[in-house]
Amino acid sequence: MKAASGTGSGIVYTCDVTINAVSATACDTLNTTIAALYSNAFTNANACIYIQMGDTAGGLSSWGYTEYSYNDYRNALIAVAAGANDTTAINNLPETNPFGSNTVGITFALQRALGLLTGSCSDNPGSYDGTITISNSIPLYFRTGSISNNQYDFFMIAEHETDEVLGTASCAFCGSSIVYPADYFRYHSDGTRSFAAGTNDPCSSSDSTNACFSIDGVHMLQQYNNMSNGNDAGDWVTNCASPLVQDAMICGGISGIDISPTAEILALDVFGYTLVGSSVPGTVTSVASPTPNGTYWVGASIAIQIAFSEAVTVTGTPQLALNSGGTASYSSGSGTSTLTFIYIVEPGQNTTSLDYTSTGSLTLNGGSIQGPGNATVSLTLPAPGAPGSLGAGTDIVINTIATMNNRSFVSTTGSDANNCSASAYCRSFAAALALTNPEGEIVVVNSGGYGPVTITQPVVITAIDIDASITATSGNALTINTTGNVTITGLNLNGDGTGNDGVLVQSVGFLRLYNMQIQNFANNGIEFTASGNLALYDSKVNDSGHDGLLLQNASAQAYAHNSDFDHNAFAGADSVLGNIIIADSSADYNQYGFYADGATVALNNDRATFNTNAMAASSTGKLYFADCLISDNTHAWSILAGGTIADSNPGTSLITPGQSPIGTLASAIALQ
Repeated sequence: MKAASGTGSGIVYTCDVTINAVSATACDTLNTTIAALYSNAFTNANACIYIQMGDTAGGLSSWGYTEYSYNDYRNALIAVAAGANDTTAINNLPETNPFGSNTVGITFALQRALGLLTGSCSDNPGSYDGTITISNSIPLYFRTGSISNNQYDFFMIAEHETDEVLGTASCAFCGSSIVYPADYFRYHSDGTRSFAAGTNDPCSSSDSTNACFSIDGVHMLQQYNNMSNGNDAGDWVTNCASPLVQDAMICGGISGIDISPTAEILALDVFGYTLVGSSVPGTVTSVASPTPNGTYWVGASIAIQIAFSEAVTVTGTPQLALNSGGTASYSSGSGTSTLTFIYIVEPGQNTTSLDYTSTGSLTLNGGSIQGPGNATVSLTLPAPGAPGSLGAGTDIVINTIATMNNRSFVSTTGSDANNCSASAYCRSFAAALALTNPEGEIVVVNSGGYGPVTITQPVVITAIDIDASITATSGNALTINTTGNVTITGLNLNGDGTGNDGVLVQSVGFLRLYNMQIQNFANNGIEFTASGNLALYDSKVNDSGHDGLLLQNASAQAYAHNSDFDHNAFAGADSVLGNIIIADSSADYNQYGFYADGATVALNNDRATFNTNAMAASSTGKLYFADCLISDNTHAWSILAGGTIADSNPGTSLITPGQSPIGTLASAIALQ
């Protein structure tokens, strides 16, 4: 049998007759004074709670929840963020879940506050967000008269359990694949996280065994219980000298303690509730570009991304004024926290380091950029060149000067302040490229290192009879990103075991590489993702962490002649998409010498020795060979699921015994 609910604001308590039996005024106090604590603190703390007396130590709450992905929870927090504490909390929540694949258990009340659940709890009479049980075996104090030392404040217990219905609980000791919102703000006082019971050592000094409430992982604001002692992991460590509502144990003889702005209210705020009177406009947090660093010419398209502190909605075509004299126009991203602008380079626009012109360079151009609920958003940008600005995080050169060189020169004695002419050498390829006309030539004058470069225009680079090198201990030695043709002769590329690719081809018409030495890259010697053509002559590609040559574009065609692919961790030459023809070349000491890994490879007069698999084909890949030497491999060939390998008829290859081929060759191809 239930008593009628009292009147209240966002928190509505329905009292069991057992409550009225111990206090005739408790229910009214809950629905007025106690409910007002929450409505005065938050704009959206709404919950229907059933409260009763029962058999428990002090207080007990039960509540329902729904599991969400971390991204759903984080995005919901971003959408409702309001106030400096929310901004700090969100900025310190990583984009990827710090607890791996764990889902987030969010109480019904918190779901409504986050906009994940619509409607009101009162829409379904008799349905409650949670149930609170207060102990019927301890002496209770109802805030009338004086409290005795052996009495416990009924309303302090009710607030404690109400907080848990709203979502302050922790799942640190659950031992399951679920976490609760509070767990994303639970740190050891050394700034690390873990999910294991430990100690209740103070949060005032660095410790890897305790647990503390923090919104930034640096400032420890309250101390969570972190011991498997029967107390909840989401409760504060009890301190009767300075008690708080969410302490693990209530202290006798203490009354009038309500939810605290520096403890429970702060926690509920950053977990997803909105403080009364808090409204901080969204701000720009950073400006960056996903376009590769390099020098760009007339007609180049450069993407610029502006990140906001919250999701924003865009109408019209806002613009960003740039220091090259150009303008980037809004392209996409409405409804997210990152907007993409596109800049098309036009004649007469130049800068040695692309950035916007000022903190006020972002303008609406008759459109709008608004936050959740059509809230105002600050368009102020980080100062040009300052951390978070476009110029600070990129190295993009815009050069449309008409009087550039048809032939530029680089030398170890040169300077990038020079004009790269035959009488004033430049020092780096990057500087020379910026001063070379499209389809021009860069000549390397003497031996030495010239630094990684992104090639964004058709060009010829020549190093003949000298030791010209590029060492890239991170990133790529050469990145090719142009629709034109590129020819490179005589460069030595070294990844030192940590560089990514020797040559990464993102876009090209025809790439010709002559007399190249490409070695020691952590990924691939040559990674060809473009739809163009590749010709490799008289070169060596060795000691790659994956493939010597990797082709992965269905429209790509590659030809290699008199080249060696040795000691690469996976394949000497590997065609995932596209066609490779290899002649008068070798693949030795690889896991796979030549691999048709879904596409086509044709071999003529090649050598494959001392590999695990001399030749292989899989995933509809086709490999054809003639006039080849196949010797001293573990397997002469490996025909895997979907693959085909065929030799010539009559057979013209020497395949020495003892190489344990896997699979059966297809019908031989007749020689013409």
